[in-house]
Formats: sequence, structure tokens, C-alpha cells
Amino acid sequence: RHRSIWSHGLLDRYNDKMVLLVDGVRMQHLYYGHFSLGDNFPLEKVEKVEIIQGPASSLYGANAFGGIISITTRDFASADASDIELTGEAGNHERGKVSILANASKFQIFGSHLEQEAPFREERKSFIGGDTLQPVDEDYTNLFVKATPVEGLTLSVDYYENNTPFLFIPDTQDAFIEEQYVNISARHETGNLADGKLETTMYYTDDRATETEIEQVTRQQAYNENQDATMAGISLTGFKQIDAHVLALGVSWSHEQAEDMSYIRNFRYDTGFVDPPWTGNLLSEPDISTDDYAVFIQDIWSINSKLDL
Repeated sequence: RHRSIWSHGLLDRYNDKMVLLVDGVRMQHLYYGHFSLGDNFPLEKVEKVEIIQGPASSLYGANAFGGIISITTRDFASADASDIELTGEAGNHERGKVSILANASKFQIFGSHLEQEAPFREERKSFIGGDTLQPVDEDYTNLFVKATPVEGLTLSVDYYENNTPFLFIPDTQDAFIEEQYVNISARHETGNLADGKLETTMYYTDDRATETEIEQVTRQQAYNENQDATMAGISLTGFKQIDAHVLALGVSWSHEQAEDMSYIRNFRYDTGFVDPPWTGNLLSEPDISTDDYAVFIQDIWSINSKLDL
């Protein structure tokens, strides 16, 4: 289910020691505290990728201990031109993909759909050591809309749906994950480093994920788990270059809210069907929310071309 990215010796299954930024907005799954970066993120909408390896926590928080991956989506078309791009792809693992991009000087819309069999090895084993027999078909749908109504302001809506197999469970069940994710953001930039630059970012994220298991013989629901959450935030960061120094000063607020982390189990691989069903919550404090505030300052002193402090 997860595409893990390792950096500087941090072998981390859930990517919670790195930060993924898309157009300056942090992308994160609240329950696992991570991001997934694979077929759920189409390369066709990417303009460039920048990577900082090593700690960047002074500006981006504790999760940036291993580094940052910053993705910039496609630029708008030039003022005197617009274009439409259509791509198709086919490959092994029954892979088929189509994407379309309509791009103008102040507005663009991108969509893609991918269906394939998850490229896992056939001899994979479940977590209890037995063979796994689950189907491996998966699909990803992405819709991205971006506009710049005035100079320096970019508004965007990013929506995707994922339906992926949850492998390595006992062969008594089929399991899959369904996720719907929407992120609404606004980003404004004004000025330059020499005279002073201000960056403002606002976002709201709604993430709905469900893990479902189906008992193989009866095809009845064996387990259902919700991982629903909302996140929001705003940050203001000012930059100023003074001779060999680049100063950064900013404030930020972020809000995280667990909406529904409940589960119900009707079947367990080692005991069969349970009556009454087991119910509970993934969190010890259901519906927990948190607000984090920060003020930060950073100075980069370029002593010479090969030494920054």
C-alpha cells in the first residue's frame, strides 16, 4: 500500500521523517503521519522536483528530519498560447493509463486514470507466513485544477481516488483500501530577496480512507476500518537578503482533526466469525484534534561559494 522513500539511512516504512510539499503545500496522511508517492501522483502534472536531503526542521517541523521533497506542478502556458496534451500508456501487469492536460495562461485542468495489477511478486507471504491469494487489481484517478486570477496568487484544487489491494494478510480474506482525498489551497508570493519577499500559504485537506476485508468463502464483510481526517493551515514567511546573509522569518498555524477512526470486525483468521462483532477505535482518544503554532527564524550566511553557515 505504501511507497516508502528512504534517505540518509532512515529506513522508514511510513515516510514520516520526510516532508512532501506540492506547490508549497504539505501533503500528509494524518493517521500514519506520512505521505505516499507512487502511482497515485501522476508524473504528467509535474514541472520539477527539488530534494533537500538531511534535516530541514527549522522551517518545516520535526517530520523534516530526513529531508524534503518539493514538487512543482506544471507551469501555466504563455500569455499568447494555450495547449491541450493527451497521453496514453500501456504495459505489463495489465497496465493502462490515460491523462489529459488543458493549459492556458491563467487556468489549467489536469485529469488522469490508471488501472493495473499491483506489481508484487507472486511468491509473497502473509504476515502469518501463509500464501496470499488476494486479487491485485488497483486503480488511481486524479483531477487537478489550478488558476492564477491575479499576479502572484495561485489557487488550486487537487482531488484523487485510490483503490488498492491491501496485501500480505491471511489467505482467508480479500482486503483493499479505498481513499478519497481533496486539497484546496491558495498561495501568494510578492517581492524579491533583495527588497524583501513574502510567501503566504493556506490549505484545507479532507482525507477519507477505508480498509475493507472480505471473507473468502462466504464473501461477507470480515472487517471495516475508517481513517477519516481533516487538516488545515496557514503560514507566512518573509525573506530578505542582506549582503552575504539571507534571513527568513515566519509564523504558522496548523490544525489536525480525526473525524472517524472507528472499526468493526466480524471475522478473524484464527477464530472465524465473531458474535457479537468487535467494535472500537484506532485512537485511544477518538475525534482528537490539535492546533500547532510556531514562530521561526533562520539565517543562512554564505561565507564563501563553498561554505554556508
